[in-house]
Amino acid sequence: MYEDIISPIFEVLGGLVTVITVIVVLVKSIRMVKWRRMLTWDKSLRVAEKVLKDIQESGWNPELVIGIGRSGGIWGGWLAGNLGSLPFGVVDNKYTVQDAFKVDFPGGKEIITALIKSHPSVKRILIVEGATSGGKTPTEFKKSFSEIFDGIEIKFAVLYLNPASIARIDFVGQKGPEPWPKKFPWHCSDLYRPYLRDIFTSKK
Repeated sequence: MYEDIISPIFEVLGGLVTVITVIVVLVKSIRMVKWRRMLTWDKSLRVAEKVLKDIQESGWNPELVIGIGRSGGIWGGWLAGNLGSLPFGVVDNKYTVQDAFKVDFPGGKEIITALIKSHPSVKRILIVEGATSGGKTPTEFKKSFSEIFDGIEIKFAVLYLNPASIARIDFVGQKGPEPWPKKFPWHCSDLYRPYLRDIFTSKK
């Protein structure tokens, strides 16, 4: 008698779990399709225009722009041009995984020093990255070159900011999208390996 009562309950619960699982998968699939449609060059340009407008309306006028990495090279140059053809430079970044995840900026000290030396009156610098996931890159960038930036006000701008990022970003085009995408429009080739997961993959 007891088993006759319990068995149907478990069957119902099992059915509910199945239905919930299907719904979750469908929702995730819909969200994935949605952000794929959203993440186009045209959409990224609209997001960049928001960053530009926010900077212009902030009352803070950068005098020099530095892009971090390849995405920073793309969008930093675009912002520098549209902010009045400001001086512009790019500092590369390099990710490594040994005992812990680490980001370095090869030649960064020399590049930034040369830029500032060429424009000695500069007091405000905008640092640009296309997208930041965990926030490690902008955080380490600021820490690595704090002495060089002594007496200079720096602010950070990104097109896309992961809500889980630990970085303090002054100008954000868009928080998200969620789920965080594997690729952005400027990642046209599978050879583009910008993320920590790609570093781990390359080690296998």
